Amino acid sequence: MTDLVSQAAALREAQDMEGALELISKAAAQNPYEPRAAFGLAQFSFEAWRPAADLFAKARALLPDNPDMLRNHALALAAEGQGDAAEDLLEDALRLNPGWLDGHRVLAAARITGGQRDGFDRSYADAVAA
Repeated sequence: MTDLVSQAAALREAQDMEGALELISKAAAQNPYEPRAAFGLAQFSFEAWRPAADLFAKARALLPDNPDMLRNHALALAAEGQGDAAEDLLEDALRLNPGWLDGHRVLAAARITGGQRDGFDRSYADAVAA
């Protein structure tokens, strides 16, 4: 199984996203509780412009404390038209970890992209107050 994940990663590096998705899908199907395979499937799907929010949710259940996975889950939600859910996810995470600068950056960018001009950066002030 690890060989499939490594091979999929190599194909991704070579920009063969279809091949990478095929192998990582196989790895995730063979062992649905393997965090690397689940994260790889979500990430490779996202990078190939395929729906990935549900895949990130499953992967986060296996590896809940991974900030990169949480960030990418929020980005996938936003890309799939679920901007409010993305903001909620990031806001919840920032309440628990107000020092997570990347989370603040992504949240502010999501708010600006969503059309918020006022208060897009309020999570920073909330973090300082905390």
